[in-house]
Amino acid sequence: MVSTEGVVVCEIASHSRQINAICSHPSKSVFASCSDDTFMNVYEVSGDKIEKLDVNLIIASKVNDYMLTGVCFGGAGNNSIIAVPYDFKTCVVWNNIV
Repeated sequence: MVSTEGVVVCEIASHSRQINAICSHPSKSVFASCSDDTFMNVYEVSGDKIEKLDVNLIIASKVNDYMLTGVCFGGAGNNSIIAVPYDFKTCVVWNNIV
């Protein structure tokens, strides 16, 4: 993560391959990432100053055999996560995950 001043405030080291997408929740202190490693991860961010943020992995979900290329929050209250696998006809949805 990079601050508005361009300073790196944290690094994500929970994927084994490149991260393809990151999406922040519109109202909660969480964000999601997806990767070529077939995982969709959700992180919780806490702390009151950008220099002292604490980022914790709270969910790691594997989608067997599909590289994930996009991720976003959606559904009622934006409590679900939608991920887009590469070369697949449908999206993957985790309902009421946050």
